[in-house]
Amino acid sequence: MAIETEPNTVVGLLAARIWARKWSFVVAALIGGVVLFAVSFLMPVRYRAQTRVIPASLVSEGSGVPIPGSIMNLAQSAGLTSVPGGSDPSNLIPEIIKSADFTSRILATRFLATGSDSVALIDVLLPETATDHRVAEAHRTLVETVLGSTYDVNSGVTTISAVHADPVFAAALVNGVAGELDAFHLEMQTSQARYESVFISERLDEVESALERAENTLRDFREENRTIATSPQLMLESGRLERELALQQDLFITLKTQEELARIQVLKSVPNLRILEKGSVPYRKHSPRRGIMVLAGMLIGAAAAMGWVLLRSDPRGS
Repeated sequence: MAIETEPNTVVGLLAARIWARKWSFVVAALIGGVVLFAVSFLMPVRYRAQTRVIPASLVSEGSGVPIPGSIMNLAQSAGLTSVPGGSDPSNLIPEIIKSADFTSRILATRFLATGSDSVALIDVLLPETATDHRVAEAHRTLVETVLGSTYDVNSGVTTISAVHADPVFAAALVNGVAGELDAFHLEMQTSQARYESVFISERLDEVESALERAENTLRDFREENRTIATSPQLMLESGRLERELALQQDLFITLKTQEELARIQVLKSVPNLRILEKGSVPYRKHSPRRGIMVLAGMLIGAAAAMGWVLLRSDPRGS
């Protein structure tokens, strides 16, 4: 019978001793809370600004269905050869923002900051630092500690955020990144349109020359053979020349249409990103979160006190 009640006796003894030292837990929790509360004042205050955007080119008119091609092309322009998570392009914008090709475009950009007209991003990230790898170090600091972005699969909205000690700079940075992302895409799109325009123009010259040769060949044939109804061979040759001429005419009309469309595309300057929420200067600090730190300190203190009591106690009371 004593063997069956021994576990309950042990638990009861431990509970009694813990209860007897309850004030030790209270004191330890208070000490832990006070310590982390004091530590929070030693930590730098940081503010978080954010802007919310949606790719205009990803939404088909009237359906709201994402069209991934444009962003896939933009990702390839940024040096991304694969899509994280498979073939779904929904998380490509955050990956583009973190890419070295994109961040290199904004590191030298000047942004508004408190107490100054503007300051270069790389000087904010690495002040008074001159090394051979300064750009690489600035890129790593930017994507690891300052700049962040998330994609909401359900809404298609990308949130771009920046955390920094200067709230004015944080707001200017997220707005600048959104603008640069749009300009980056437009530049790639325009370059592609120019390339297509040049290719079509060159091909059009070739087809125009071939069309002229086909017209001259058919004209010469008809002048030399005014009566072909009595000759099956001449009729076949005439049909062949007419088909060749019709083919070149169709090619010429198609390429001429594509050339005009390509010229329009080069001149087109349509924003690729729709800004749903422009980044504003944050007034509430993002960190340190003193309330959470005090609670965590109290829990750690209480847990440490309990561990100390359990280690010093003999469960059997001997």
